[in-house]
Amino acid sequence: MRGASTGLHSPPFNSRGCGVQATCLDTSLDSSECEWRRVSSGDRFLYCPRSRSAGSVQGSSMQAVCTSDRFGTAIEKAGGAGAGRHQQGEWGRGGGATTPWASGLEQRYCAWVRWAESDSGPATASFSVRSGDKSCSPLDVALMITVNGMRATCTAPRFNATGAVAGCASNDGSTYNECLWSVAVPRPGGEDWPADDCSVDRSYLRPGDQAA
Repeated sequence: MRGASTGLHSPPFNSRGCGVQATCLDTSLDSSECEWRRVSSGDRFLYCPRSRSAGSVQGSSMQAVCTSDRFGTAIEKAGGAGAGRHQQGEWGRGGGATTPWASGLEQRYCAWVRWAESDSGPATASFSVRSGDKSCSPLDVALMITVNGMRATCTAPRFNATGAVAGCASNDGSTYNECLWSVAVPRPGGEDWPADDCSVDRSYLRPGDQAA
């Protein structure tokens, strides 16, 4: 999917770390990489890998990227369910981190989103990204941009009840520049999808089977 993007040659005024990241992050979705899978309940879901790539920030790589944060959920693979905040392991609680996150399409970072058969609206994919030494945003202020036709929002990280940062799993709670990005991903063939739907039906596979 390719679409319009907010033109940012420099960070918006007072946008801090979110603004710096917004000038060099890209996001994409190729429906030919999407597939229908049947889960153990018998229900069918459409799974798509939503990818991000980064340019350099003042000549250096992003320091880290991970899936969602320790409050969020993540889907490890096609056919998987969301790994939640109480689940340990690579894909639960802000896992699946890449440190550092180098620039370029060959270093793209992907996470899965899914839709039930009855869903036609966008799904939300979230990432935490760390770069530089600036705070992510002024308090309670979100930076909203469009990237390839997808609405993307950047905010400061979330915090737990004790004030510790709920960022990537490697964050000890004291790293405040892991910005939380949320992207509204349109479903191929659904609302706001501007191109052909090239997703593949692999719902004939049993849960846990791999595609040939």
